[in-house]
Amino acid sequence: THIMDWLGIKACGDYDLNLNILPEGADFKDAWNLAYAMEDGLQRFYIELERREQRSHLQAVFHKLASFEDLHKERLLQAYASTDRGTFDPARIDTMANNYIEGCDSNNLSITDVVSKIESTIDIFSISLAIEAQALDLYARLSRMSKCPQSAKLFMEMAFEERGHMAYVSEEMEKQIIREQRDRILKLSNLIPTS
Repeated sequence: THIMDWLGIKACGDYDLNLNILPEGADFKDAWNLAYAMEDGLQRFYIELERREQRSHLQAVFHKLASFEDLHKERLLQAYASTDRGTFDPARIDTMANNYIEGCDSNNLSITDVVSKIESTIDIFSISLAIEAQALDLYARLSRMSKCPQSAKLFMEMAFEERGHMAYVSEEMEKQIIREQRDRILKLSNLIPTS
């Protein structure tokens, strides 16, 4: 299912879509690596969109969205530090982050396509909501299929974080719609002659 075709806050595709990215019998370290790589992959995606975008007000939105992934990654680092799993492999995460983003849609999500379709902050928020909805759904399904209780807990916590992120993006989108409507009304009122 292609993120760019998304028309509402719902996850698309078969139930087992992308579940194969976590091997059956994967342990907590495998689950953690995957979660961290997906968060890092999405951050890289937003940073690249910010880099390619010429309009400063849209760059600022991409920058803000990228900064949210720092919070997710920090929480993941804290979760890892609370275990006795030893050190993690940054090179492995780097490789995985090039292949995955939240919701695992990296093969279908072209930077060029996204940039060509962005006309306003509403477009950015719409794409962000689509990605977050896919991520929430994937994390919840990964949690249900995980045989390792610690991995199941990690994925469920990530799903709850995505839900919070979606709430923020929705709120910002609503504020932007209100601002745009207000600006439109003001422009129209300036066109009406006063007697």
